[in-house]
Order: sequence, then C-alpha cells, then structure tokens
Amino acid sequence: MPTKDLKELELKSTYRSGTDDLLNDFYIPALSTAKYYDRAVGYFSTALIAYALKGISSIIKNDGQMRLIVGFPLSEDEFEALKHGKSKEHIDKKVTNSLIELYGAADLKLEKERLALFSLLVATGKLKLKFAFKRQGMYHEKVGIITDTKGNKVLFHGSANETTNAIHPGFNFESFAVYKNWKKEIYEEFAQNFQQGFEKLWCNEEKDIFCLDMPSELYEKISRDYIANSSIDLYDIDECAWEEELSELAKHNYPFVPTEIQGNPFRVYQHQKDALANWYNNGLHGLFKLATGAGKTITAMYGIAKIFEAAKKPRKMCVIVAVPYVALAEQWCKELKIFGMQPTRCFGSTNKWQNELSNKISNLLLGNIEFLSIVVVNKTLRESKVFKQHIDRISPNAIFFIGDECHRHGTESMARALPQAEYKMGLSATPYIEDEDYLERDTEKSYLLSYYGPVIAEYTLEDALDDKVLTPYRYHIVEVYLTSYEHAEYLKLTKEIGRQMSIDSSSRNTQLANAIRERNKVVQNASNKENALEKQLIANKNDDKSHTLFYTGEGKANSEDDEQVIQSELERIAAVLRRNGWKVSKFTSKESSKARLEIMNSFVEKNIDALVSMRVLDEGIDIPQCNTAYIMASSTNSRQFIQRRGRILRKYSGKKEATIYDFVVLPDRNSEIGSTKDLVKKELKRVMDFVRPSLNRPECQKEAERIAGQFDIDIKEV
Repeated sequence: MPTKDLKELELKSTYRSGTDDLLNDFYIPALSTAKYYDRAVGYFSTALIAYALKGISSIIKNDGQMRLIVGFPLSEDEFEALKHGKSKEHIDKKVTNSLIELYGAADLKLEKERLALFSLLVATGKLKLKFAFKRQGMYHEKVGIITDTKGNKVLFHGSANETTNAIHPGFNFESFAVYKNWKKEIYEEFAQNFQQGFEKLWCNEEKDIFCLDMPSELYEKISRDYIANSSIDLYDIDECAWEEELSELAKHNYPFVPTEIQGNPFRVYQHQKDALANWYNNGLHGLFKLATGAGKTITAMYGIAKIFEAAKKPRKMCVIVAVPYVALAEQWCKELKIFGMQPTRCFGSTNKWQNELSNKISNLLLGNIEFLSIVVVNKTLRESKVFKQHIDRISPNAIFFIGDECHRHGTESMARALPQAEYKMGLSATPYIEDEDYLERDTEKSYLLSYYGPVIAEYTLEDALDDKVLTPYRYHIVEVYLTSYEHAEYLKLTKEIGRQMSIDSSSRNTQLANAIRERNKVVQNASNKENALEKQLIANKNDDKSHTLFYTGEGKANSEDDEQVIQSELERIAAVLRRNGWKVSKFTSKESSKARLEIMNSFVEKNIDALVSMRVLDEGIDIPQCNTAYIMASSTNSRQFIQRRGRILRKYSGKKEATIYDFVVLPDRNSEIGSTKDLVKKELKRVMDFVRPSLNRPECQKEAERIAGQFDIDIKEV
C-alpha cells in the first residue's frame, strides 16, 4: 500500500522539462500514491505510448487501474461511415495494423520496455484502452488525472510536442500545470471542465468524436503475441534505468563540454583557448597549425560546443567534419560522442547513410532539432552527388565545416567540393609546406588560403614539449648506405630532374614529378635498410617490444605495379621482424574497417607487438599507447616526418618517454659523391629537426656532426 497520499507530496503548480526532472519529480512520486490514473494522448505511436505510460510502474505496485484514451485520425469518408454505423470492421483492422507497426517501430530500450509493459497491463486488465476517432486530424487533448486511495486528485494539463520525438528530452520541451482538488476554488475554475471532458469522452458523449473500445482482435493480438514473450516482472521495474538511455540520447545530439575524458578532468590548454580566440576574431575562419598530438580535435570540439552554446535561439547548426580515411572518420565519431554529439557517418555504402542524413537534415530545417553533426570522408565529399544534394539543402549560415588534415583539400577537385559555410576551421600540423621537391606547394597553399583563410594559430612541437602537452623522446640515428647501383640510379635521376626543371619547373610537368618520385623511392627503399634493421633489432633484443610502429618506404624505383610492390615491401619488413621474434601485423588501407579495428585492439592489448605501415598511420590516427617508432621511410617530405613523430609522442598514462629510430640514408662510401651531397644535406635537415627537441640532444648532435664531417658539410648550414 502507498505510504503517502497526494497531499503529502508538496507537488508544485507547474513543471517544465527545462528545470524539472519530470519522471522523478512528478510522475513517479504522484503515481506511487495512485489508485486510479486517467490519461489522454493525441496519437497512436511508440513515442506517445511510452510518453503516456511514464511513471506507470508506480501504479502497478499499488495494484491500481489506468484508463487510457489514444487519438486516432480518420479521413472524412471513414469518419462519416463510422458515424452511420458502417465500416467498424475496417476501422478495427486499421487500428490493429497500426499497433503491429507500432511495435516494429520501437528503437529505444525505453520504448520497447514500455510497450511490453503496455501489453501486460492490457492483458491483465489493469489498463483499459479506448480510441478517440476524430475527422480530419488528431485528437489533441493532453490531460492526466491521478486519484489516490483517499479520494485526493491532481489533474495536470499542458503542452508536449507530440511528434515521434515526443519522449526525447533533447528534441522536445514539455510543460504542464498541476491542479489539486483540495484547493477547491482553483480546481473548480481551471480543472473541473477537463475532468468532466475526460469522462464525457470515455463514455462516448463528446460531440464530433467517437470514443470506442479497443477492438477484440487487437486485445487477442496483444495477449497472444506479446504476453507470452514478455519477461517483465511487474513488481521489479526501474523506470529510472530506462530513462538513462533518453538522457544519453539527449546529450549525444547537442554538443556540450564534458567534465572529464577517460577518467581525467577535462581541461582546455592556453594554446587551445588562444587558437579559438584568434579564429573568432578572424571572422570564424582560419587554419589551425597545431603540432600533431597537441589537441587539434579537442580544440575543434570545444569550439563547436561553445559556439552552439552562445548561439541565439532558435538555433540551427550543422557541423560537417571531413577526413581523408575511414579509420580517421571512425575515430572522429568516437570522440564527438565525448562532447555530446552523435554524428551521421557518411562513409561506406551510400545506402547505409543517405536516409539517415536526409531525415536529420529535414528535422533540422523543420526546427525539430537544433543541431546535426556529420562525419564524411574526402572521397564522399568530392564524388558523391547524393551527399552534395543533401548538404545543399542547408543554408551556408548554418554550416560549421571542419577539415581535418586539411592539407588534403589543397587540390582543384577538393576545393570545388568544399561547401559554403559560415564557420570554417582547417586542422593540420602542416597545412602547407615549402619543400623544394614538393611541386604542388604553391597551388596547395593558394587553395587552402582561399577557402579557410590564413593560419590564425601555430603551436610547435617544441612548444608542446615545453608545456608537457606531449611526451618527451629520445632520438637515435641508424645509418644506411646506398649500394653502388642505387647510388648511380640516384645520380641519374638527379640529372634528369635538373633537365626537366630547366624545361618546366611547375607541377604540370609530369616527367619532372615522376623523376622526383622515382628518386625518392631509391632513398626510401634502400636495400641496406633490411640489414640495418636486423642489426638494430638484435641490439635492442632485451627492450620491451610492445606498442611499436614501423614505417616503411613506398616501393622500389621504376616499379610498375605500385600496390603490389607496396605490399611486398611491407611483407619484407614484417618477415625480418618475425624472424627476430616479433609478433606483427600490417596496417594498410586495404584492410576492412572491421579488420583494422581487430588489429588495433590486438595492438593496444599487446597481443601483437608492432604495426608495420606506410601511410595510413600518418594522419590523425590516435594510438597514444605507442612508445617506440622505427622510421624507415627516410622521407624528406617534412609533412610526413612531422606527422610520424607526433604519432609517437601523444601522452598516455604511465608513458614517461618515447623512442625514435630514424633510418638515415647516405651515399655509397665507395662511389663518387657528386650531387649526392644534396641527399646528405636533406637527410641531415630532417635529423636536426629531430635532434633539437630530443632528450639526448648532446649525443645525437655529435653523431649528426660526425656524419656531416664525412661529406665535408657544415652542420650549421642544414
């Protein structure tokens, strides 16, 4: 028996979903006193049934009774037929079919649980259900009456946006007034008519509305199909647990600033605040040149949350995050959830996302939701007409576009694909580079500046190490010498590059680009690297193998089938590792998303020691557990080695320092040095970029000076 009556509850006169916890502040305590509960809702849907049954577990425990009226719209012809005593069978069938569809439409755990509860209540006679049939439209009465064992009553009446999202607190605002019959004058003036109206409706005495009993076929359907399969214990129900899913859903649609991330208090670093302030002052456009691992993603998500929070209502914002790889897209989806967003995943098969995207954009445009987030891969952004057609429905004023690894947008085809947007944020540790061999440097920079605007924030690796945002590291040089054949090939290609430069030094000269690429391959895949690696592995045999990355080169010079050669190179290095007792896996763009996830999990959990990769791990993939990297690619592309170094320096609990082995390629000692001296300068330039911030700078700088001396180079000039 209830321990309190309605009078003892000190119920408020009004409740609002913005300030009150309606379930715990009103429904559950009020219904815990109830012997009878009358309720009317406007439409037969999963959301509305779940909404109407809010708190019903309390009345069950009191052995109470409920009467529920559910609106059901009819066409003019259907209503007239019913009015004249015809077509009852047709209406009954229509109602029954609607219930079947209703059960199939339940997505949320809360909806499914309350529908199962609805079935049990109907079948056990605790809930009597009638349908209010009205011509042309819904029955809109929204009223509830609770009566306790002493005859005390409260009637509540008010507003709820009774769409399919009616019970979703993130999409809907609910408010209602509460009238108490022991406050006689107020009750008689404001509530009595609603109470009498419910009784008239229940008795089918309301003008132009037919209120009829539930069809017997529907009752039998509920009893036969749902009661037999239900496992709900009527006296062991925790509706608060059901509601947790809704509160999570509300959070995961609109952005907010979390209090903690992975168990640690959330904090915004000063460089992130400064970056956002500069971006805001630059008209909400700009490039964020922040060191890999320095929190570009966090900065962007914090910016989204603060901009949305500050926006004037009614708000309307669509965030689009564009990334180069599916693996990075998956990572963004995961991280956006930490900030309350649940993005539409526009990658993979179009059939998987186009309906969801269309529906969410429609809800945004209709004002049913205020916020929408989307993660898209560059290929979809560039090539999908379906994606473009949907995004074009949204006003540019409502679009917040984030380009992660935005240097990928510095081409004509990508520049054409970027949407018009009020807010533009480009993220990259290296938005554009000035490398001599990088022929696209001028056009890339032009496209990026034209769309995103200038670099408005810069935070270097040295800054990040000084601020202890990144993990300090030790650096080791592994010398690799070209063979005589490779040396000669390098000289030949250098001569061809010079010839082509004299003809046309722009990116339009494909012969020049090919010669540069082939010369880079000579260095990246120097055959002596395999022996150098084996020697280094033997020297390090007592070191912990776990959480190690190996970066390989991009295929042999003059190879026709690049992909086949790439796989061969990866396998060749993997074979050396296995021969020396390592458990390894290749990590490439060829693996499926599922396979990559399994590989990554095995790596994190130390079921495998190392990942062997070429480019996939270069951009954005977050594996903070990594503590050792063998960089065998010998890249003179500053973007690549900056990305690869940053990948290993991310902070992680218990990770005090990282270790980097850099395979430095040098000319054949038995051949004429000639123009290969430029190779030494390029390699030493990268070496010194690694040396300067390292923990062991004195010893590795001496090594660099020794190598420079061998080739008569002043280390200060590189």
